[in-house]
Amino acid sequence: MKILCSDEKGVSEVIGAILVFTILVAFLGMLQVYGVPAWNKETEFGHFNRLFDDFLDMKRIIQDTAVYDLPRTGVLHTSLDYPTRMFLINPPKPSAMVVTSYDKYLVITYNGNITEQVNSCTLRVEEKYNYFPAPALVLEHGMIIGSSGAVSYKIDDPPITKNNMNLLILGCDNSSSGTTGSLNLHVYPVLLNTLSVSNATLSFNTDYPLLWGSYLASTGADYSVAGNIITVNYKYPTKIKVMSVSLGAPSNLSLLPVSATPAPAPLVLESFETVGDGAYSGSGAGSYNQNTDLSYVSHSNGSLQMNYDFSLMLADKNLTVGIDYQKYAPARSFDTTGYPLLRIDVYGDSSGYDTSLSISNGANNYEWSPVLIDWSGWRTLSFALSEASAAGVNLGAVDAVRIKIQEPAMVGNMSINKTGIIYYDYLRASD
Repeated sequence: MKILCSDEKGVSEVIGAILVFTILVAFLGMLQVYGVPAWNKETEFGHFNRLFDDFLDMKRIIQDTAVYDLPRTGVLHTSLDYPTRMFLINPPKPSAMVVTSYDKYLVITYNGNITEQVNSCTLRVEEKYNYFPAPALVLEHGMIIGSSGAVSYKIDDPPITKNNMNLLILGCDNSSSGTTGSLNLHVYPVLLNTLSVSNATLSFNTDYPLLWGSYLASTGADYSVAGNIITVNYKYPTKIKVMSVSLGAPSNLSLLPVSATPAPAPLVLESFETVGDGAYSGSGAGSYNQNTDLSYVSHSNGSLQMNYDFSLMLADKNLTVGIDYQKYAPARSFDTTGYPLLRIDVYGDSSGYDTSLSISNGANNYEWSPVLIDWSGWRTLSFALSEASAAGVNLGAVDAVRIKIQEPAMVGNMSINKTGIIYYDYLRASD
């Protein structure tokens, strides 16, 4: 049979174009699936090398700040932008976590019977890349450590040696900053001192006892490891060198002005070294006492231990501890003018109860809104002193403080944990 109007001209060209387009789409798909991850992983690796150099430089800046008694600023280039790839899609911009934890202490005994304790900060920076498994970078007691899961390794030696006790001490507030941009850390000098002694012992806590043991063994030091406590013995004349600085909270990238002066030193209202003297009083369901277990001390040698007991059906579901500075001899008060914040370190138990803080000047009192205790371990709580001033409290003569634990009204008697312990430490006015 003869088919009329049969014309197949151009069919091969159309089929060819479709095949070419299909091959192109398949090629772009392979690039998206295999090429983009490989290229971006290489980009992330290069970026991590820069951040690695920043972290090494941060340690040098901290040491120089103490030695030369001048404030400095270190920059952490935690910002990464992937190159634009035409027709291809990049993943979301990676983020970083910068954490300062005031969780370390050092106990120094020298010349046989003199003992001093100082607290210090751990600095941790971790990039959350999409492809490259970057380790966290940690600065602890002057040692730089790489940490990835259960694996950790020493990157840079600490200043503590077999022959000399060189201590790099960092002051900070507990803070955690997530960012997709670069950050800076302002560093302020606090103390530089060197003392010659006939003998000394240094003890400190660490999150990496195996690394410290390995390092000290390599130096031939006289040391011991007990759990997470490292002890180094200097049985001969040596020098104790203290290099102490204060770290500002991580902030958006900006340079420290040349004319800037160090932040004012915190005004300590209560270090909780004398809990239970005549200025203290308690009321409500539970008790209080001084804690000297250094695991629950954030600053110096003691903390306030509040033991709440909300187990009785008809009992008040609150526990309050007050400190009346007018009961000291002579009477005391604190001038907190010029300080924006009142801060206190709280060791939470994830109980879901509330904690609150109030201050007084004479008959004028102000209590800040309660904070839900939904964390475990140390956390620094901050309260705006301007709120107390607006409520009529004279910030130039604060003469009483009250700390409260209470059950939220909406919970009633349905709380699960009826008893527990909350620790408080280092109440201070600061920037």
